[in-house]
Amino acid sequence: MDSQIVPLLQEIRSALWMLVALVALFWIIKLLKAVEGSLRRLKRRFSDRFKLIANSMFERGQYSELLEYCNNRIQERPNDGTAHWFRGKAFYQQKEYDLALESFNRVIEILPSWEKDWAGPYIERINNHKKSVNSASELA
Repeated sequence: MDSQIVPLLQEIRSALWMLVALVALFWIIKLLKAVEGSLRRLKRRFSDRFKLIANSMFERGQYSELLEYCNNRIQERPNDGTAHWFRGKAFYQQKEYDLALESFNRVIEILPSWEKDWAGPYIERINNHKKSVNSASELA
């Protein structure tokens, strides 16, 4: 009888170790998912922080500072459409229309969905301004 119990106990021990390993694996996966979620939220916070600071600078008319802030961001993240958009707005306010146009066109390259509501209206205003300047110079 002892000869039958020992192999059975060894199988039970092996099964228990597999169960412990599976439970540990489950908790490790859960922990990794939680860490990933935290990193995503942290990344979003930094992005939101950039937007808040950039918008504050824009609202206060600090266009030169905003350009420097955006340029630094673009050096770190060349495909940050929001940074290019704020950069374009700052150039637009400084009447640097060609530079603003470059920035807004870059926004559309990065974020095509921003063309209609965000970058497009500025591009349209810049093009209308250029047309009126050209018309005025032709009349003179």
